[in-house]
Amino acid sequence: MRCSGKVIGVTGGASGIGLETARQVLECGGAVAIFDLDVQELDRAKAGLAQYGDRVFAAVADSADSGAMTRVIDQAVQTFGRVDGMVANAGIRMRSVPFTELEESVWDEIIRVNLRGVFVTCRAAARHMISAKAGSIVTIASISGQVARLDQSAYCASKAGVIQLSRAMALELAQYKIRVNVICPGTVNTSMFQKALLQDGEKIMHDRVYGSAMRFRSGIPLRQIAEPDDLASSILFFLSDDARHITGQTLFVDGGESII
Repeated sequence: MRCSGKVIGVTGGASGIGLETARQVLECGGAVAIFDLDVQELDRAKAGLAQYGDRVFAAVADSADSGAMTRVIDQAVQTFGRVDGMVANAGIRMRSVPFTELEESVWDEIIRVNLRGVFVTCRAAARHMISAKAGSIVTIASISGQVARLDQSAYCASKAGVIQLSRAMALELAQYKIRVNVICPGTVNTSMFQKALLQDGEKIMHDRVYGSAMRFRSGIPLRQIAEPDDLASSILFFLSDDARHITGQTLFVDGGESII
């Protein structure tokens, strides 16, 4: 992957897919700006990436806060001189609840973080990329943006929004040579999934891998969930010059679940 010398921003970069993406960018010779709202996780991430020295910039920020994201991305550009790529990865899960019992406050928070956060982050990054007339944006949606999930109405809506927002961005930003692509994970072994295990029970693992008629899940043909590095390698492809003629596309990294 040709990411050597590139400056990549990552929201939700203190853990899971975001942290593994940052690590892979650094390993291939790039620099990263990681943004996260969790101060403790961000401190741990910085400590874990300390070997990469001044190629790591880290800042606390709410990805859905326009002022905060503009400020930290500006700071990253001041540090590195530019931003070549942005990974809009920050997101939150939704605890399963029937649509008719869904509180408006839960709906608002899911949409705010998962959809507004992508919009705010990408807009701030794109403004810098437009000046350079170059850049690559990768948004992280979900298989749930295409496949309806029982008791996950707000989450499905937020991730479907990310997919279509990304397509619209790709169309608008193409004139500036800025590419926008989407990664749709299936189930990934991150802290978010571990939280789901605690909230919804161990049976969730069996249902995810083998399917469940009761839960309207088809299962995963490869019979295993993904690890963060499975997603990071696909993200790096979209960020790299190897994907220089690819924009507006959605890649499912889900073990084949979306083909059933």
